[in-house]
Amino acid sequence: MKQTASRNTIRDAFSFLELQVALVLLGIALAGLVPLVVMQSKQLKKLEARLDHTATYYLVPSTSTWARKLGAPAAIETEASGGGAPPPGAEEAYEVAILSLNKSLTSETVEARVLLTLTEVPEEE
Repeated sequence: MKQTASRNTIRDAFSFLELQVALVLLGIALAGLVPLVVMQSKQLKKLEARLDHTATYYLVPSTSTWARKLGAPAAIETEASGGGAPPPGAEEAYEVAILSLNKSLTSETVEARVLLTLTEVPEEE
């Protein structure tokens, strides 16, 4: 009488069919990521074209309270508008360091995280 192999044997490897299924799933996942990468690179090119590295940009607060309530608290401009000369007795200034810039993929908003450091401006004699 022949002995049959037990069905509870330990498998040492995976089959070729399992490898094919894994590669198909990997291909589907990568095909889903490609449009996101292309869109991100286009947005980056638009942002780099819009912002000049040599220019100074100012965050100008909106004068409309409704614009601030709807999430548009400031605009990025190359010239300071409405600021004019500082009021008399203002002897302080802020040093601004940009920590990060985030551009939305679905809208034209730019979010900037900045670090403000209050410094005193020396008085002119």
